Amino acid sequence: MAAQKNDPKELKFRGVYLGDLKSIKALYLGNESTKNQMICENELNEQFGIPLNVVEWNKRIIAYSFVNVDAQTKPRIQLRIAEEFSAMNIAAQLTDFTIRSHEGVYGLNGGDAFSDTKSVQNSIRSFVDWMNQCN
Repeated sequence: MAAQKNDPKELKFRGVYLGDLKSIKALYLGNESTKNQMICENELNEQFGIPLNVVEWNKRIIAYSFVNVDAQTKPRIQLRIAEEFSAMNIAAQLTDFTIRSHEGVYGLNGGDAFSDTKSVQNSIRSFVDWMNQCN
């Protein structure tokens, strides 16, 4: 089973579908660093960001990329990877996939920043509010 788990041929990189949001939220809430930041259990905050792409293994979402605003108030692409898959080399692949698939839409500059910080912040806030209402 472990050999199959590490087989990169089994990984599927793709965009986020509406049906993925429950799995993405579970991955976010299951992360130890996330648990320390939560005000209310199962409630998302702006650190959740906006999911962009996912990595699937055996029909399970094991990682996702998202846009979030960093401490310098610049939008950045970040990743969240299920702990049991963190040893796999998927971070660089997911980052590259996200940059390639979104640079034309969002004006990404090598994964460094989105073009309009205020719009990204507003979009994140609206998205997180919507996700919390749909809970």
